[in-house]
Amino acid sequence: MQEADLDTVLGVLGHDMRWPLKQLRSNLRLIFASAERDHVNLLHPPEDFVGWLQGPLHETVKGPGTAKANTVVARLSTLSQLYSLLMDEEVIIQHPLRGMTRPPGERKVEKLPPREDIERLLVHAEAEADDPALFAALTLMYRHTFQVAELLTLRWT
Repeated sequence: MQEADLDTVLGVLGHDMRWPLKQLRSNLRLIFASAERDHVNLLHPPEDFVGWLQGPLHETVKGPGTAKANTVVARLSTLSQLYSLLMDEEVIIQHPLRGMTRPPGERKVEKLPPREDIERLLVHAEAEADDPALFAALTLMYRHTFQVAELLTLRWT
């Protein structure tokens, strides 16, 4: 944490965190890179840490201020959990993010198409004999609330 070495930190504490290592790395990568670049000690953050943190929290590969609210919330949650683990292990005595206000998460408010339209789509997809996987995918999504990511992990036989 003092040297902003994300690989070492995740090697030691990653298994105790609730997200997969890939997600942890994604959530913390820019924070640790900025800390290394700016010589910020993440183990014993400076007084202006919360102000400094706003930069890497809101940055993406597209540049400063381009991160969406859900990205900021995920990064803060991950970093907060990391600091909580360090407190549990008595490595630090004060949580540097305690009391920090988090932005509200984004929620897409998209209305579903009318039931009749979805049923017509399913009938049409079932009639297409050349693509039974499409009908299966649409049925899983509509009748069983599968997410697209879940569908993509399926292997069709």
